[in-house]
Amino acid sequence: MLKINKPKPMRFHHKALLVLATFIGVSEINAQSSLNIDFDQVYSKFNFNSSLTSNAGNGFNYLNTGAYHIGYQAVKDNGVMFGLCGGTRNSGALNALGNTNYTWNYQYAEAQLSIGYMFSKWRIRPYVMASPYVAYLLSATEVVGPLLYDNKANGATTTTDMGVIGTAGARVYLSEYINMYSSINSIVGLKNIETLSGKETYNRGFYLNIGIAFTITKTLPRWIQQQH
Repeated sequence: MLKINKPKPMRFHHKALLVLATFIGVSEINAQSSLNIDFDQVYSKFNFNSSLTSNAGNGFNYLNTGAYHIGYQAVKDNGVMFGLCGGTRNSGALNALGNTNYTWNYQYAEAQLSIGYMFSKWRIRPYVMASPYVAYLLSATEVVGPLLYDNKANGATTTTDMGVIGTAGARVYLSEYINMYSSINSIVGLKNIETLSGKETYNRGFYLNIGIAFTITKTLPRWIQQQH
């Protein structure tokens, strides 16, 4: 009797590669694509809520830290942008209660999937984007006065975060192969990173970046496309 083997279920990393390949293939239809590298100046703080105190959300100051990202981006003829990037980003906050200073410094590995629009009529091209992100906690320290705590090891914070980043920026095309860009980006964490019941902490902040992009594929001008 002929034995029919059932197909094995697709593993998660195979699915991820399929989604990535499909994304790149679709985004490159009549689109200019590029490899992007940027470095970021991050100003991070927390949005804190608690049923245990009446002054929740107050007193946090920005922590000045950094990030970097490497990614792929495509811009279609109609100005629609698609992007996928990964990198590391630090978050945290500063606070002072009485004579005691508090510092939280968390580092995440994150991935962003972006969609936006570029006004592509000039050499300097403004753009806006929205980027959902997912992040995994690499390290988490809390300094309370002279004491140092590892909040990842002691389970005081979750190991994942997710949210959305809003971006407004501009690109300057130096040539058909190289452009530089800069933007301001607002971070809105949507996941409670507290593990204690009765408390909610969300990542907030913004960052300024500057980057360089190297063209991978170029879009033909419309008048050339119409000849084909």
